[in-house]
Amino acid sequence: MKKVLITRRLIRESEDKASKLFDANLILR
Repeated sequence: MKKVLITRRLIRESEDKASKLFDANLILR
């Protein structure tokens, strides 16, 4: 059960980073 929670947190963090990078790319463009 803990593994699932940790995995979900990692996925959420990676998605957050990806969205930030995406926003940065739009701004730099």
